[in-house]
Amino acid sequence: MEYENFYESLLYHIRKKGHGGQALVCRHTDIPRSYLSRIVKKGRRAGPKTQRKISRFFGLGLEEFGEIGRRITLGEDPESSMDLIQRMPEEHLLDRLTSAIRKEMNTSRQLTRTQLLYEDIVENSHQLIARYDRNLKISFVNRAFAGLAGRSRAELRGLPWLELVGEGCHHEITTRLAEFGQHGGTFTLEAPGKNDLQWLYLSVTIFPDGDDPEDKGQLVGFDITEQKKLVDRLTFIQHGVEMSFVPTLWIGDQANIVYVNQAVCDLLGYTREELASMHVWEINPLIPQESWSAKWAWFEQQGKAIFAGEYRTKTGTIIPVEFQVSNLKYPDGRRYNVVFVRPLAGS
Repeated sequence: MEYENFYESLLYHIRKKGHGGQALVCRHTDIPRSYLSRIVKKGRRAGPKTQRKISRFFGLGLEEFGEIGRRITLGEDPESSMDLIQRMPEEHLLDRLTSAIRKEMNTSRQLTRTQLLYEDIVENSHQLIARYDRNLKISFVNRAFAGLAGRSRAELRGLPWLELVGEGCHHEITTRLAEFGQHGGTFTLEAPGKNDLQWLYLSVTIFPDGDDPEDKGQLVGFDITEQKKLVDRLTFIQHGVEMSFVPTLWIGDQANIVYVNQAVCDLLGYTREELASMHVWEINPLIPQESWSAKWAWFEQQGKAIFAGEYRTKTGTIIPVEFQVSNLKYPDGRRYNVVFVRPLAGS
């Protein structure tokens, strides 16, 4: 029964603090939020040390704290419990009141600063940030999200957030939301925008039941439209190179063969795996190993060069070819030779 008294007093005092009451207790007592949440939901009992920490936070001794809970259990008005404080020694009472007032003032200042900082960061973030309620309707959007949607905030508030993404991913999203249920969690996905001209990378967070009476979750995302377009272009180019009838190679600075398309394999009779383990001098008899460094420097100086040469096939046959070599340079300093090969007549 003694613990029930503590529990009832805890619920009463947290409710008196209003929204964020649990967070305040955790902030000033170093009690983990998940631990306190389980205590409040009767998923775990608070130990003696935790009980004392909580009682002190509310400016009471453990016995006084439990007495308030006992009176609540008996149906008495907890506000009438002031007689507990009135029986304290005056010096003790003044110390507690001074400590409580100082704590409330510090907490208020910290919360105000934190809230202003958070609001400024969220509002001016380049990330797309929105919150939604239990009906999946938007309760808040930042400037970036409103700009991307092309609507005013007033138009977006109350709109189901699934309407911001293409219908093709609605089933996946609702299924993932249902998986997390009451316990909350986070998942990510790439989703097309409503008009299929935009692509979003979204991180969807579902708050556990009881954490927030108003909002059920939050969206944080990025506009990845340009990245998707780039990937599509690169895929198209890669497909074109791979399917080209022109034998094409990438050569590294150590004369290593980095990439070949199928046309090179057909021309020389090697598999991709075999060529990937070989060097230029193994297929080009006119560029011996000892001359590679000079040849590499010459390629860099020329930038682009066209010249006749030879290739040796897997069977040892020498075939005349024409090379078109150009430099492929990356911003980080890497360089490759891109080689296009044209077999000459009679080869």
